Amino acid sequence: EGVAAVFKRFFFGHCQMQLLLTRGKGREILNNNNNSKSKVSSFPWQLVRSVCDVVLEQPYENINSLKNAVVRDEDEKYEAKILPVSVQVAASPVKLLRSSDTDRDNKSAGALLILVGDALATAHYRLGIGINSAFNLVRLCVGPMVRRMMLSTHDSTEEGKLTRMQHVSAVKTKFEADVRRVVGPALQLQASTMFYETYCGLVVFFDDTADNMLDGQLLYSRSSSRAAAPKNGAAAASTTDEGALDDFDYFEIDYGELGKMCHQHMHQNG
Repeated sequence: EGVAAVFKRFFFGHCQMQLLLTRGKGREILNNNNNSKSKVSSFPWQLVRSVCDVVLEQPYENINSLKNAVVRDEDEKYEAKILPVSVQVAASPVKLLRSSDTDRDNKSAGALLILVGDALATAHYRLGIGINSAFNLVRLCVGPMVRRMMLSTHDSTEEGKLTRMQHVSAVKTKFEADVRRVVGPALQLQASTMFYETYCGLVVFFDDTADNMLDGQLLYSRSSSRAAAPKNGAAAASTTDEGALDDFDYFEIDYGELGKMCHQHMHQNG
């Protein structure tokens, strides 16, 4: 109860488990943690252990055994943290650098500093821009920008330097527009998926045959009493074992009732 999704991340020597909580449970735990003098005692150890009982082949017998398995830093503090979910987006994916900070005539040598992947926006779980849009960013944004930069004149005269900086500035503007076109849908995917999971109490799967992940979202209710018609005629979400979803009380929702369902869930959970 209160856990929207669970994800794993592998590191050298250990595996990190991340829990995405529902809005109501997340606010409760954050408030308890913020009002407690001891971050260790206010950490939701029992909730984590309950999740371990479900996802681990060899769960922990008690909370002490769970704590003993948690990695500690150099100060012997548990590497267990409670973080509010927020998405921060870079104001611009590119910055124009000049060799002179006092240049007002755009004649000094210039270069472009670019941000790509997860440096563009906060990534959460399997929804990061880096993993889902890396190739599109290179193909549709970075590659064309490099080709445009190579067209810059090598004229060393004062007029040539001015022309070159104007060209670099134009390349910067075009790159910003290209990145917005690619990153926009990725940000929408991340925001909508997390909204469905944390605010609406839904489970989000993806149809691998869809043209893009945003169109491939498949929303399932955790406690619906009936299955509804799939979105755009999409098939049920892919699973590693045929019929695996039958083991859970998941049903694809009626998209015509999506707004009503989300409103009711938000009202019930504050």
